[in-house]
Amino acid sequence: LPIKFERAIFGSATRSPGGYLEFMAPGVIISITYVMATGLTALAFILEKRDGLLERSQVSGVTTSQILLAHALLQVVVMTIQIMLVLLVSFVVFRVPSRGPLGWVMLLVLLQGCAGMSYGLLISAVCNEENTAVMMLVGTFYINLILAGIIWPVEAMPNWLRLFSYLQPQTLPTESLRNILSRGWSIGEVSVQLGFVVTIGWLVVFLIGAGICMRYIK
Repeated sequence: LPIKFERAIFGSATRSPGGYLEFMAPGVIISITYVMATGLTALAFILEKRDGLLERSQVSGVTTSQILLAHALLQVVVMTIQIMLVLLVSFVVFRVPSRGPLGWVMLLVLLQGCAGMSYGLLISAVCNEENTAVMMLVGTFYINLILAGIIWPVEAMPNWLRLFSYLQPQTLPTESLRNILSRGWSIGEVSVQLGFVVTIGWLVVFLIGAGICMRYIK
């Protein structure tokens, strides 16, 4: 029987280099933001620990919560500039299509950067040396890059591997950003909401873990 292909609902029915770019761009944007925030925060905090500045602050009466808040406020300013540059290069230079609300795109990417920042605080609370922190960051980053559906779609993974994929902090946020950019969906869609919920959840978990480790690990 002859098969007739109708017009594609999302994207294009023909193969084109732009289709691969459109698929990978959301995951790459989130990954770059996440890793930059993690690395910058972790290294800055470890250098402060190594130079004895952290102990001086604690001796003078500064609490763990105040230290975390001070680092968070500083890193958010730097991270906002980085996010603006990443989005500018993505949308202007590489011409990644954006069919959805840009405000939700920026908010999701900013929250992912905050999650990366909190993960950097957790790494710096556990590690005392830069080399150890970098190895921990790179190891978790590659696992996340492979399993989060950034390069290879989650639907093409074996069923047993999908469970580990959905446990990654960037799998559902990547799908959420992809739905906003490619399908033009807004926050009213459940799949978009899940990306925000997962991001905020991991952010809180990392912050709590960082606070506990800073208090009990010397």
